[in-house]
Amino acid sequence: MKALPENGTPAAEFAEQLRALRDRAGRPTMTAMARRSGVSAASLSLAHAGVRIPTWPVTRAYVTACRGNVQAWRARWEQARTLTCPCPLSGQEDTYRRVAQGRRVTPPSTLTTSRDLAAFLDLVRRGRGLSLRTIAQHGSYYSHHTYGAILRGDRPLTVHALRGVLTACRLADGPTLAQWLIALARVQPDQARDAEALLRVLRQTPRQRPKYRILPNTLTRVSA
Repeated sequence: MKALPENGTPAAEFAEQLRALRDRAGRPTMTAMARRSGVSAASLSLAHAGVRIPTWPVTRAYVTACRGNVQAWRARWEQARTLTCPCPLSGQEDTYRRVAQGRRVTPPSTLTTSRDLAAFLDLVRRGRGLSLRTIAQHGSYYSHHTYGAILRGDRPLTVHALRGVLTACRLADGPTLAQWLIALARVQPDQARDAEALLRVLRQTPRQRPKYRILPNTLTRVSA
């Protein structure tokens, strides 16, 4: 194999991980891997060249040929792709990515449109290495195709979609979810009623939670 690029890019790091997987599998030849996976040896070889992140079908074929854990590699591939894809949010790409990878993520006040909020939510999802299929498994409101369309901004972001993604990301605790609902009600007022209904449900749980109510164009915290 050719040496990896010495630039430390996400593509080079991902290629290094693929090479390590192949080493653990006993270094099968590209021809043998092609026979086992049904993908050409040239495509498999390019996957670990470190020039760019390979497509998911090629990555899956490579992992399958090396008898790796496809589900775990899907999450790893999603993370690598996040670092190389252009950020859909204008102007502050690195800042948004750093915030999205935090432990308790709430949407920045600089997000002013529903599309921006959906794009930031997608960064959170990618930062946790979750595929759209995984999101759909945790949040059974929609199929993975629909979640993808929502997070791309091709379909409106709804309360159900928001909650489904946050649940899969383990960010659906009361205070965190409330902040996301505030942001959604602010950028998409037609979701304010559903957001308030969800908050009423949250207030009925045994744990102490702050109380919120929807005003005409915002979601406001009120005293207990």
